[in-house]
Amino acid sequence: LAPFTTGLDGAVGRQAPELSGTSISGESMTIEPGDGTPKAIAFLAHWCPHCQREVPTVTQWVEEGNLPDGVELVAVTTGIDRNRPNFPPQEWLEREEFPADTLVDGDNAAARAYGLSNYPYWVLVNGEGEVVQRWSGETSPQQLSERIGGLVE
Repeated sequence: LAPFTTGLDGAVGRQAPELSGTSISGESMTIEPGDGTPKAIAFLAHWCPHCQREVPTVTQWVEEGNLPDGVELVAVTTGIDRNRPNFPPQEWLEREEFPADTLVDGDNAAARAYGLSNYPYWVLVNGEGEVVQRWSGETSPQQLSERIGGLVE
């Protein structure tokens, strides 16, 4: 997908790429758009202060039962840098009890494939695998409900 910029997003309506690799738990993992399940994909960097605030917000939002039935929340940890805070990202996300299956993007290939421009970064994909919306920056619980809820309306 083209890099994300504000304004009209040319990626909307395009097919999202499939991502495969290893999860933070060390198991094989695939994020497969177009499998019939809408997906909310969060791209997070362990050293990013905005991501450090976003993760507990998303965790609480999910724990309160706000993730719509039928929507899968997945994440990608990217921008990994052993010289920055919260390395390794697996330990950070486990400490935060982050509720999403998370793919490790050690070479930033997943981030590039999805057009990441800033952190945190979100991509919403419908069940057919088409990009519905992308945004970057911190998201409030209300915004999460409005945006992710739109996947099942």
